[in-house]
Amino acid sequence: MSQLFLGLALASIVGVLALVGWTWPVRRALPRALAIVTWGVAANVAVLYAWLRLLVGRRDAVWEPTRRAELPAAASPQHHRNRAQHDLEVLQR
Repeated sequence: MSQLFLGLALASIVGVLALVGWTWPVRRALPRALAIVTWGVAANVAVLYAWLRLLVGRRDAVWEPTRRAELPAAASPQHHRNRAQHDLEVLQR
């Protein structure tokens, strides 16, 4: 019985801390310990919500990364041949 009470007490404390972190004013910095507890609870709530959606039949489409502009081509091997000279030029600027 005491282990059950201890578990419920601990869960209650974590829940209250998460609620305090969730309602913390935006303009004030959130203490790190409180931020970690709030993040952990929010992550677990998100997991439970995702499982609930899956169990009731709502499936999300496959995740796709955001589309971004193409990156420039990688530097050619010729570019790195004069690396020592290039480093000296950069240091002299």
